[in-house]
Amino acid sequence: MTTRRQPKGIPAGGLFAAINHTEPALSLRTYRDEEHRLERNMVAAVYTAGRGFGRNRHGNIDRITEASDAAGAYVDSLGEPRNDREHAAREAFQRPRRSFEAEQNLLSDEGLRDRKFAVARSANWVVEYRSHTNSDGQKP
Repeated sequence: MTTRRQPKGIPAGGLFAAINHTEPALSLRTYRDEEHRLERNMVAAVYTAGRGFGRNRHGNIDRITEASDAAGAYVDSLGEPRNDREHAAREAFQRPRRSFEAEQNLLSDEGLRDRKFAVARSANWVVEYRSHTNSDGQKP
């Protein structure tokens, strides 16, 4: 196989020539790809919302809502817990989530943002115990 290059003596000379490739017919996506995508989205959204808390005592409601939605989508997409600690982390996410949803109309604007962000942030423990544990639930 020869490597295609631009001809010598032109401004692009010696560079690789463009080659058009067709897309592969096979996709290597697995169930883990979607879970990983949702996990990354959630972690990034919580991080971004958290940075807003550093600048503003109660954070940006749009960023907090993104984090909350991403956390809910991630946790709701998961199958069975992999260990007892992950199960406990999911409960630690779901309990305040249900409480927040029941009381959100009664909260002040600041309280709404604070509680919503606290719930979203608690989903990080689900990621920790789902992604970074041995089969017995211990951290490596």
